[in-house]
Amino acid sequence: MRVHVLLLGGGELSAYAEGAAASKEWLGQWYETWTLTFTNVVDFGPGVRQRVRVVVMQATDILYAPCNWTFTNFADVIPGQTVSAGEIRPGSASSATECLYASYPSWRADGTRVAFLRSSERTFVYQNDICETAALPPPLVDGNRLFAHSGLIKNIAMVAYGPPARANDLLVLENGGLSDHLYIGPSDDLTQMRHVPAKCSGEYGAIAHYIPGVAWLPDGSGFIFSYYYYSSISSSRSAIYRYDLQQGRISEIFRLDDGLIGALDMSPDGRVIVFERASRFDPEYVTSTGGPEVLDRLLCPCSLWLVNMDGSNLRQLAADGRAPAWSPGPIPPPGPPPVVMPPPASLPPTSPDGRYAVYLPMTVR
Repeated sequence: MRVHVLLLGGGELSAYAEGAAASKEWLGQWYETWTLTFTNVVDFGPGVRQRVRVVVMQATDILYAPCNWTFTNFADVIPGQTVSAGEIRPGSASSATECLYASYPSWRADGTRVAFLRSSERTFVYQNDICETAALPPPLVDGNRLFAHSGLIKNIAMVAYGPPARANDLLVLENGGLSDHLYIGPSDDLTQMRHVPAKCSGEYGAIAHYIPGVAWLPDGSGFIFSYYYYSSISSSRSAIYRYDLQQGRISEIFRLDDGLIGALDMSPDGRVIVFERASRFDPEYVTSTGGPEVLDRLLCPCSLWLVNMDGSNLRQLAADGRAPAWSPGPIPPPGPPPVVMPPPASLPPTSPDGRYAVYLPMTVR
């Protein structure tokens, strides 16, 4: 598959063709033209249009379209031939349409489906919808929309399927600019989502408060979430809280006075929490503007830390890591080391002319 790219502004670019094994990244200057060739592209079938996207990686100006995804740029891949996907002109709001972004996947407990966020199809509108797809979808099937953003719930930032006890429930995090909100609802009818009051004690007078991460408790009785608020009256605080669904009660697990807590996860036995830790937020992600990344993200390199469910035994897991995710079960130990075969025995001694060999019996005592 061959693609011609004309950049209207210099920068770092990334291109991907549907069915290709990997994307292509490069640095470009103003008004340069490149011809990209993707090899070994999977053919989705005769007459199936396989499209190409080009992303201007660092585009932050409102006049830029950071991603170009047009229905006029595609190729019908033919095995053994080179076909063209046309010319793409990224970097201009007047000639590009926003790409569709998928983010924050969450597996259903039985492994049959995965929920995720997908950005709106509208040009330059970054609000996310909640979608779902089968575990092994056919090519070009992007799943079903479970919930479309609305005037009441619009900046959807994360979804999390419940554990087996709540296999059909989705925990939904919405970013409200200066205040984040949590909802729970059945995945087959998310119009029935109910708001979960996650206001923590001591936040009165807060200018802003955020929820950078959430995770279900393994038994489905509630969830944990990381929390940060800044107040003009008291000092800022970052903490981990537990929410009990039956009692509707919030309890503090752990408080961090010298840093921020980001994404987090819970061990399958419900005894240990792993979380990101950093000194400040990444200024590139502004929650008030929405976007595919509407969550506050820590400025990394981050460290990963462990703390017990009762708030004790804080210890560092890794000095450089992020996005912790606990495996649902124990990871099997590595298998036995490979058997190293001994080198072949040397040939038996032969007569000077090489015609005869001497074989001696071996005796084991």
